[in-house]
Amino acid sequence: MKSGIVLCVVMALLTGCTASNGELPADFPADIPVISGEIYSARRTTFEDGPGFAVAVLTTLSFEEVSAFYADVVGPYGDGYVLVETVRSDTPTRYVSIAVHLTGNYQPGSGFVEFFEVGQ
Repeated sequence: MKSGIVLCVVMALLTGCTASNGELPADFPADIPVISGEIYSARRTTFEDGPGFAVAVLTTLSFEEVSAFYADVVGPYGDGYVLVETVRSDTPTRYVSIAVHLTGNYQPGSGFVEFFEVGQ
């Protein structure tokens, strides 16, 4: 289910209940860092396993820099978990998707991946 995060974020972007104006929702968790770049979309949403947030950022940082930035963030978070994905490619910019699930059961190896390569 490598496309699980993409599907969640796309659905959140299409059906999210908080409109995005390039800013994080006021109640976005302060302890979840957002990488430097332009916030393309940021919404409070409902995933299959409960409420959360979906954020998409356009950054000029490399795949390796994004991976290092989020290395200690992905995984279990309170009663939920955090998933992050970006594209590994040789381009000047890339989107970073951050999905903060406020509830749910994160299980490493369950088919979700924190980072994966697309269109290499």
